[in-house]
Amino acid sequence: MNTHLRLRDDVWLQVEYEDTTLFGSIVSGQIETRLHARVDSIAAALIASEWRAVDHAQVCRAVHDATAELRLDAHTLRKEFLYPDPERVKPCALIVHTARGELGRVALTEATAASLAERVGSWQQGQIQADDALADALRLLGAFTEAPALPLCDLPGATWVGHACARVSGEQTRVLVDPFLPAHDASLAYRPLSLSQLGANLVLITHAHPDHYDPGTLLRLGADCDIVVPQVPRESALSIDMAARLRQLGFHRVHSLAWQDSLRVGDVTVRALPFHGEQPGDGHRLHEEVRNVGNLYTVQTPTLRVAFTADAGSDPGGDLRELAARDRARNGPVDVVFAGCRTWSLYPAQLLRSSVRRYALFVPPSAWTRRHRLMAGVHEALDAAEAWGARHIVPYADGGAPWYWSLGLGPDLSLPGNAGGDGHFDPAPEALVQAARERSCWGAVPIASPVRALVLRPGEVLPDCDERDAECPGFPLTTAQRWPYPRLNFSEFAASPPEELVAVGRKKALLRVLALKLSEARGDADVAPAEVQGLSNHVRRVAGLDRREDMLRWLDQTNLSLNEFSELMHEWARCNALENVYADEVDRRLPGQLALHSMRNAAAFVRSAA
Repeated sequence: MNTHLRLRDDVWLQVEYEDTTLFGSIVSGQIETRLHARVDSIAAALIASEWRAVDHAQVCRAVHDATAELRLDAHTLRKEFLYPDPERVKPCALIVHTARGELGRVALTEATAASLAERVGSWQQGQIQADDALADALRLLGAFTEAPALPLCDLPGATWVGHACARVSGEQTRVLVDPFLPAHDASLAYRPLSLSQLGANLVLITHAHPDHYDPGTLLRLGADCDIVVPQVPRESALSIDMAARLRQLGFHRVHSLAWQDSLRVGDVTVRALPFHGEQPGDGHRLHEEVRNVGNLYTVQTPTLRVAFTADAGSDPGGDLRELAARDRARNGPVDVVFAGCRTWSLYPAQLLRSSVRRYALFVPPSAWTRRHRLMAGVHEALDAAEAWGARHIVPYADGGAPWYWSLGLGPDLSLPGNAGGDGHFDPAPEALVQAARERSCWGAVPIASPVRALVLRPGEVLPDCDERDAECPGFPLTTAQRWPYPRLNFSEFAASPPEELVAVGRKKALLRVLALKLSEARGDADVAPAEVQGLSNHVRRVAGLDRREDMLRWLDQTNLSLNEFSELMHEWARCNALENVYADEVDRRLPGQLALHSMRNAAAFVRSAA
């Protein structure tokens, strides 16, 4: 074989497992596949009804009945389901994907599986043995390329790679957290960093969900890469024994860290912290000894300390915010928090359409009709960052780029109608920025968090904190490519001085008063209730106030009642209707107004440059 060949950057490898357990294992994914077959008709009926008037208890009871063979009684799941026999789950094939679909699969023997990390790692480097039959099979599938690897992007600081993956670089050690690099469309203008560019020599895995623990990505790092995983006492329906599974694939340097353990590699120190949250419900559950075992991590370089919270939140065993305060007291503050803030506020019935259907089986009947919050939301994430004494917080672990959107991870930020995300599940990253700007208020004046929220795009780099604060007050970001999708602006005047905010607000209020007077004089002073409700829903969604409690909190902070807010929406809808009437005249005058706006911005730029 041509020894100049190497694995394509846009190819994704997946390890397939043969699973002969009674109810399926999460290692193979069969536990979810088989459960899906049992409850799909129930979930389909909910979707068909658009979840209107859901009887939550009835739905969960139907799931309970459909999965009766998994139970001994209403509160006891069978041991064979809770703890599938790990010896009956073994790697059997390597599947090759591109963004356009599966290229094919190659069977593995026990011997080839045990050498897989060494082989794939050498292919990644362009070192392919002439008698490697497995490599020959992948070559026939089109998995290799003659194009040279892209050079290492060895920038100091913290680089967001995408979803929950980030790199923190010291002078000697480059740490990669939760590497998950699925197939991407190589023709896109915006592309992910490749493993060649990242050049990691230490990997941290927070937990075993497939968007954080991806053996196919890890294989490309080679058998001798240091990999840190949580210490899993026993493989279960909720946790993979990642240390054992990685050794099964031929990795030599796997480290299992318990909570509060630390590891030093080169000039970087890693500390494992408790992972609370993302369990089956946020309260007490069936079989509490079975849990989604995980670690959070802090990464300390000579100049930077970074915390990664992944999908953490709170559960009966602990809370992310309390954890942050304790770690600061023991080990000092962090500079930056990469914070997951997806929230996942849902009812147990909604789990039937999620990636963790099995969670529904652990929810006790007494909690079937209660909404659960499985992960931290934007305010919980900010609470944790403040407790850590962080300077900056970065939203992550929620997609962030096309190669994740195609898998259903995070809001598709290329779609204008979806740019605000879903406040209950996948809020847009700007929702955290908006929350940080308006953490509290003094009367009508918003008070920002002392922690600055930053939106990064995959490939952007946070430089060294000390240098940045001394020389770069604008916090510059470095990336090799321009973000091609719209950037959201949740609050146009959120960063304006109070005087400008008040002046602009007075002008807008004056225009609205005049518009309403004109509307009344024309005799078309009313609009349909549906239009008002639609506008209200849109405003709340864009502002991240989908939840009733968040809306009520905002109303309290702004000294508005629900009736006053409804009146504002009604007035706004009337003004929009009037704008439609005068649309042609507005469009005729618009270029001049935009020119004046541009002149004002140019003048401000000249003043700042001078």
